[in-house]
Amino acid sequence: AVTSTEPSTANAAPAQGTSAHGVIGQWWERTRQRIWEEARALVRIREVNNSEALLLAPSQAYFLRENLKLRLLNARLQLLSRNERGFRSDLTAASEWIERFFDTQARATEQFAQTLKSLQTATVSVELPNLSESLNAVRNFRPGGGVLAPPRAAATATPANSSSAPAR
Repeated sequence: AVTSTEPSTANAAPAQGTSAHGVIGQWWERTRQRIWEEARALVRIREVNNSEALLLAPSQAYFLRENLKLRLLNARLQLLSRNERGFRSDLTAASEWIERFFDTQARATEQFAQTLKSLQTATVSVELPNLSESLNAVRNFRPGGGVLAPPRAAATATPANSSSAPAR
């Protein structure tokens, strides 16, 4: 039988200064660190100034988005009817809802809020041209190069004693 002076690697103790408990402790520490890093990547903790947005149920969030769409459609109708005050009030209400109920730090929300602000500051009233001078020129024009006198008021008097009975 051959005897070796080298210790067996199968039954060898861990390296100097580490024991089985130390190796397990290091493994637990590495595992805890990995779990903590994963949890930090999944969960974002931040301070919210308004707790109303957090209390919305999913169905309420749906109706909030639908009401926001209706506000914006109403603003569009106000714009088409040239009601500048109504247009601006609907855009202001939509902006307030965005700031109150949506994540203002999200990129899409920031872009939408910026678009609403630019629409609120845009000039929407248009001064329409006055056509009265052109209409007067057309009314007074006479074929042959001359200008007619302004039209007189037509006599609209009807005989008082005339009957409107049909003839038999």
